[in-house]
Amino acid sequence: MSLDESWQRYPEARIRMREQDLATLIKALSGGVFMSGQPRIQLLDDGILISFCTNAGASGHLIALPIDVFIPCEVPKEIEPETV
Repeated sequence: MSLDESWQRYPEARIRMREQDLATLIKALSGGVFMSGQPRIQLLDDGILISFCTNAGASGHLIALPIDVFIPCEVPKEIEPETV
């Protein structure tokens, strides 16, 4: 699989952002200020949730810009502990 095709590996993944956050993100990345904290990754019952806490905007006027990425997948059942 080529790198270009790898983008199609999880087409059912979803991104959650507030309504105007994409425009704010584009402005911040094209000449403003963008800072991101370390992502938080959680295993849920129906997939994986990756959350980024970020700040974006212009110098002196930053807003919180949370970004969540959800990748649905089948989570394996817990493995039973072995008895000795």
